[in-house]
Amino acid sequence: MSDDMTSELSEELDFGNVHEEKFSEDYWCSYTKQNINAQNDVHVFIGACPVEQLKKNKDIMLVDDLRGEELWGMHKIVQRNISVERVDSIVKEYLRTKNKPIKFFPAITVVLLPVENNQPKEYYSNDEEGFLSIDGIYAKNPQKNVGGVLKNFPAKLKWSVNKIAALVVDGQHRVKAVRDYYDTSGQGAGSENSLPVAFVVFDNKHDLSVIDSTRQLFIDINNTPKRVSEQKLIFIDDRNILRRLTAKTLGVLDAGDQSDDPYQEFEDKQCFFDTGDVSFLNKYLVGEDGNDDEELKIRYRSHDSLFPWEVTHIMTLHEEVIKKILLADKEIVDGLPSLRKLSRIIHRNTGSFVEAAAADDLTDVKIKNKTDDLRSKGLPEGEVEVLRRLMYINQDFRQQLELVDNDAEGASEEIDENKVRLERALNSEKSFEYPVKSAMEIANGETKKVIEIVAGVFGRLKFVREINDLFFNGDSGVSKTQLFRYVAHSKQKYSGLASSENEKRAISLEGFFESNDVADKEADALRAKTQEMLDKKNDNILSMLVGQQALFGWLALKDNENRGNLSFLHENYCGLVDKVNSLYDSGFFSKSKKLSLSLFGEEFKFSAFEGLLLKGERMAPGANNAKKAAYFIDMVCNGSCKRKQVEESPAGSVRQFENIIKSMGSRGYGFFSDKKNVQEISEELISTFDISQLIRSDDVEKLNSEDVTIAVKESMAKKALGALMLEKVVDEYYPSAKLPTS
Repeated sequence: MSDDMTSELSEELDFGNVHEEKFSEDYWCSYTKQNINAQNDVHVFIGACPVEQLKKNKDIMLVDDLRGEELWGMHKIVQRNISVERVDSIVKEYLRTKNKPIKFFPAITVVLLPVENNQPKEYYSNDEEGFLSIDGIYAKNPQKNVGGVLKNFPAKLKWSVNKIAALVVDGQHRVKAVRDYYDTSGQGAGSENSLPVAFVVFDNKHDLSVIDSTRQLFIDINNTPKRVSEQKLIFIDDRNILRRLTAKTLGVLDAGDQSDDPYQEFEDKQCFFDTGDVSFLNKYLVGEDGNDDEELKIRYRSHDSLFPWEVTHIMTLHEEVIKKILLADKEIVDGLPSLRKLSRIIHRNTGSFVEAAAADDLTDVKIKNKTDDLRSKGLPEGEVEVLRRLMYINQDFRQQLELVDNDAEGASEEIDENKVRLERALNSEKSFEYPVKSAMEIANGETKKVIEIVAGVFGRLKFVREINDLFFNGDSGVSKTQLFRYVAHSKQKYSGLASSENEKRAISLEGFFESNDVADKEADALRAKTQEMLDKKNDNILSMLVGQQALFGWLALKDNENRGNLSFLHENYCGLVDKVNSLYDSGFFSKSKKLSLSLFGEEFKFSAFEGLLLKGERMAPGANNAKKAAYFIDMVCNGSCKRKQVEESPAGSVRQFENIIKSMGSRGYGFFSDKKNVQEISEELISTFDISQLIRSDDVEKLNSEDVTIAVKESMAKKALGALMLEKVVDEYYPSAKLPTS
């Protein structure tokens, strides 16, 4: 477009001083409207944004630009998760590289959001002069005699910066990289450069939430073609009940909920304080990777990269505790979330509906009658939908079985395949996706038990309470305010560091001291306090992923012994955690506290979880180890260490007893076999201990026999040593398990 034409059109499209407000720059765009089989229109202005307007405090905004009240308000829409590594890579490997013949950035997507007092609003306000009668957004075509804005024709767009925020929902890393490049290159703003941009405006309707629409747009854009990280989806996906439960466990409000945000209160007061609300786990205590896409490193799997004050990782809560333990139908540690289990939790008070859903010859009429009956009992539509889905999945399974010719060759394999397909359907991610309103009803109904159990267990664990006490009360050398600022600064700047916990602590401390005025005495106190926290964390098995898998596996085990719908656990987790705290006080979960077993005058020192979760000083991660440790905790709490005692326990315990003593005994045998051969070890075991009470009589005979192979004798020796180690642990810690603390 020529300069003369631009000047002519600018005069023709002069907005004047609309309400005498502060406005953005004028943007020449082409307007289009999209509606491909959707319920509402999306209005898009395609234009270009000068680099100057991408800079901080200009027209275009990143969530990263905000602080305090603004930040938490905008977090209701888009979580800040810009990866420093990814931005640096764009700057260094693309923008600063001079040997590329061309460089190109695709368009960024910017949503024009209504704001009031720097907080996002649920709906646009009305102004007849505004585009779509939206207060604060103005657009015009050159033809004054045409009402509205013509599609696919030049138009000028501007907005009131007091009423509208132009928020980047796709292209955050590109924008941040361009900013960083011009800030550090010394080339100025690059007035000749601009980035293509798509400005998005939603329909101005009283029943269309702009916040919900923006969140949905963000998910859809970032999920294709490069999948957005599960960590981010947890906070913004209101339709997936699994993500919703995790988000609410961390205190995230429901969509549209205008209640006070506890994190906003922390920010306002610049300190942590006891809100008195035990229904959520403080998000500052929970680690995140800070990655923006699904290319996640698996650091969280051992918690090796958490800050000293972080008690768990968000993906431990989400994947391991909620999905694979509490909502799993079969396994206690490494299961899959099941619609069957979700239905059992929701419908525990509705008679035999769940059993009927699995057993009946279900017809469409029967399904309708059952769901109508549930509605008549007052169940919300979301909870009714869970059972309806379960019944339809079972109906499909039974219809497939009817097609199988039971007399034909391969019939049993075909039946087995149908059973596998049934379980896949029950475990499918789609089985947990609902409309926003239904997902809210499910999360706030009976399934709220999941949230209360997870938040309640962590909140009651003594080592978590110790950190909370520090947060709430400060320390003799560190004020509450300074502690809050350090924690908030570290979480914001250094969560994505791929460093060991000690390196991460050191980097975060020095970074905080560089950007804040901290007295030497207080800096020394903060270093000492974080080192003390780190030392305690490294000695505490419950701080580790596999330890938390074992703990919640044990809690699930107790619930499965009593109905298996989380009602028992919900009613009794306080007492169960008190047992855990008593064991914690006694050193049961300590890596450094040792017991001893003597043979030939040689003393083998071992931790309680030796061979299960520990191999010497090293952790032994993995779901199988966690499962064994869950049964091990149960045996200690029950005082069960002799085989007869175990045989009288619930089904499955004998097999677990065998697994436990083999794993523990392998560590003991490894120590003693360096001193004596297997025959000498066997003879010493038989002559020194009454092992007939600990292992099977035929195992004792094999240990005493000269007619078995060395391998068999070694196996029996390991079992005998493991049984002795288990007996030592139970004798030491069972008294503590009987004495719960408050």
